[in-house]
Amino acid sequence: MSSLAASADHAHTLARATRWKVLFGAILVQLILGTVYGYSIFWQPLEAAVYPTKILTAAQAAQLSAGRSELATVIIVADEAAATARHEAQKGLLKYSFAICILSFALLMVWAGRVQDQKGPRFTALVGATLLGAGFLLAGAFLLSPWATALPEAVRLGVLWITLGLMAGAGIGFAYVCPIAALIKWFPEHKGLVSGLAVAGFGLGAYIFSLKDVPIGAPPFIANHGIGTFFLVHGIVSLLAVALGASLLTNPPGTAPKAMQESTWRETLRRPAFYLLWLMFFSGALAGLTVIGILKDFAGEQLVAAAGPALSDAARNDLLMRGAAAVGWLAIFNALGRICWGLASDKVGRTAAFITMFLIQAVAMFTLTSLKTE
Repeated sequence: MSSLAASADHAHTLARATRWKVLFGAILVQLILGTVYGYSIFWQPLEAAVYPTKILTAAQAAQLSAGRSELATVIIVADEAAATARHEAQKGLLKYSFAICILSFALLMVWAGRVQDQKGPRFTALVGATLLGAGFLLAGAFLLSPWATALPEAVRLGVLWITLGLMAGAGIGFAYVCPIAALIKWFPEHKGLVSGLAVAGFGLGAYIFSLKDVPIGAPPFIANHGIGTFFLVHGIVSLLAVALGASLLTNPPGTAPKAMQESTWRETLRRPAFYLLWLMFFSGALAGLTVIGILKDFAGEQLVAAAGPALSDAARNDLLMRGAAAVGWLAIFNALGRICWGLASDKVGRTAAFITMFLIQAVAMFTLTSLKTE
């Protein structure tokens, strides 16, 4: 009997140690995946890389011409408003990368959930690591190639939509489901809390991107080395870090792979509650992602509007760059909210937590209507 008790104690101790490893791996995976929330930092340097031709007003062009500067690589527009409109049109096309990424993320997550049930979290997350890392690596290699700017605009945009959009989004979709699925099996008594801890890493990923005063932050790295090199480095880091986190993801002993049950999902699609839940999550995500995709530029515009019209071009550009700080603050509160609401849902129930959460979100979105944009 004593040997059986000792064996049981050893198994219990091993299981406890394993589940903390799974939690660490889950947070690491989500931390890297969450960098998608920092995409708004890319638009300005991406525009310069994809559209190397400068946009000048007629007055600026006249000054350069008087100084005998080269005007062969510029587009001359009537005034500052026309220049701003041209820049926004170019960045608007680049921002489809984020939209495609989120769409790919959402659609592939459905299939990834079924793969995770059959193959386990480790395999599925490794597929995600490969797709995510490859997407950024290919985007970086393309931007650094000497012939990229010689290609037609549609080709340049298409490559970025595929790499930063389709591939990166698919990678996030595959890897995202795995940490949460594994954790709720290891911590069945604290599902809300551990899910919140895991996805808090997703929220903090954008904070790393937004750091301006440390070398690992995206703004200083891009300024010093270029957007193409940043994508290469980020692709390597994403591949290795998500693969490391995936290697720690396992299901508890005795968890058998689930067989596909066609009747289960067909029955689900016949329930009104499914469509109400889908609409609830769609509406909540729509509000958040609308802000996240444009946050850096939007915050920068508020700083410019507050400073008044008498701004030099250098001061205006500096204020626009400072908008990256808003990405960092959103990431911090995003992470805290995920933990706190996960814990709250364990205490007061999922329904009460969701109602309170969405009421707060609705008030926050209504306040945005009072802000100014260019």
